Amino acid sequence: MQMNTIKLRRRSDGRLTLMPADESNGATATPVKVVRCFPWSLPTRYISILDDKNKELFLLENLEALEDKVSRELLINEISERTYLPQIQKIDAIEDEIDLFKWRVQTKSGERAFFTRRREIPREVAGGQVVLKDISGDRYVIESIDALDEKSRNWLWLYLD
Repeated sequence: MQMNTIKLRRRSDGRLTLMPADESNGATATPVKVVRCFPWSLPTRYISILDDKNKELFLLENLEALEDKVSRELLINEISERTYLPQIQKIDAIEDEIDLFKWRVQTKSGERAFFTRRREIPREVAGGQVVLKDISGDRYVIESIDALDEKSRNWLWLYLD
């Protein structure tokens, strides 16, 4: 099966599935999940389609090259649901709690509190963004360090490399 000819469908339970190339031989659809690969600045490029065991089945280099329009729309919807990143606008406090840091922040969606492991330091990525990953694997983004107020920048500088 060519990458640009894959077909995805949504099951009645909401799971995304990869349809077999030849449905006449009794093969069944494979439940899949979709992950955007780096760089995040190219949202329609490098999309990994994984099975339930996180084994990559396909790496779609360009979403626009996908021939099946239904599959393309399903991928766009799935990516937008999976890649929501709360945008931190202000850091109220970072508290030291044994092996964790408790972050209290203001996001575009309101006040949030989350924990990060000591070894999970904020990462600066292309375009001046800073990405944090909490203990649940959720990510938060600071679009621009310069856009933060002085107190927030001071908190952040304590934890950046």
